[in-house]
Amino acid sequence: MSNSEPALPVDGDVQAWTCDPPEPARPRGITFGQVCLHVGLLVATFFTTTFMGTLLSIDVPVPEEAGLAGLATAIFGAVTTDGTYIGSGLVFSITLLVILGAHEMGHYIACRYYGIDASLPYFLPAPPPILIGTFGAFIRIRSPFPNRKSLFDVGVAGPIAGFVFALPASVVGLIFATPATADASEGGIIFHDPLLFTLLARMLDLPEAINWNPIYFAAWIGMFATGLNLIPVGQLDGGHAVAALAGRRGHRAVSLVFFGIVATLAIVSFIRYSSPVWFLYVAILALLAFRPHPATLDDGPGVGRTRWIVAAIVLVIFLLSFMPFPVTIT
Repeated sequence: MSNSEPALPVDGDVQAWTCDPPEPARPRGITFGQVCLHVGLLVATFFTTTFMGTLLSIDVPVPEEAGLAGLATAIFGAVTTDGTYIGSGLVFSITLLVILGAHEMGHYIACRYYGIDASLPYFLPAPPPILIGTFGAFIRIRSPFPNRKSLFDVGVAGPIAGFVFALPASVVGLIFATPATADASEGGIIFHDPLLFTLLARMLDLPEAINWNPIYFAAWIGMFATGLNLIPVGQLDGGHAVAALAGRRGHRAVSLVFFGIVATLAIVSFIRYSSPVWFLYVAILALLAFRPHPATLDDGPGVGRTRWIVAAIVLVIFLLSFMPFPVTIT
């Protein structure tokens, strides 16, 4: 995810400059302290995602009367006697962080190419019992975009880069998938696959339900994050792309339409699948959908035919990764 800061006075689609627009800010140098901060956050996120990946891989029967102490004892015993659990946690963590890191580095490299001031990726660790051990990652864009071409390129560079790494992880995770042994009626969370996984599963002749494995789940999260970021609302990656393609007024119309779609999905998902996950995202989108997209330094030129072709490819990525109903809670 890229997080850009509005930096221009604007009114509708007309820039408020009364003279020549300023030159883009030069990228700031990276200090040793900043490098330590980014590396520290990455290391912390590596530990939290490894820890949660290890816990998710453990399948140890524990009697209900044993309580939390019994559960903790069983988990500790499983981890200390079977190193494959920690191995699964490491595989999950590395796969997930590579996908998230590729996404953010796609944004960062595109920013550097255009001379846009942007930070290195911030990885956000999440302490247990957060399901995946991380809140994701983002970069800060601290200067305005030079033009609509740069806005488009920076916006789509992240999802494309993340998808390039998530695709082989998806294939590998599904190749090593095994049929599910747990009964969904026993309660828990059922994860629904994106269209890409459904197509790959049919090609590989896999059953409808499969057991958890670290690469599959890391790829699932990567696809979920890609789909969310490509929703064309506000300053999400998809919002940047639409603003570049359709202008700020077109972006506002598309943002409001998709905000309504996601709000509808939230209601349907809660009623049909007992899942409240969309409601948090609706609250976030509400803060983005009703704000105009910041103007670029030169909003005049279009993006050209080549970028419309790239936009069609990105639309395919969105359709392959977006999950209208990601989970069922039973």
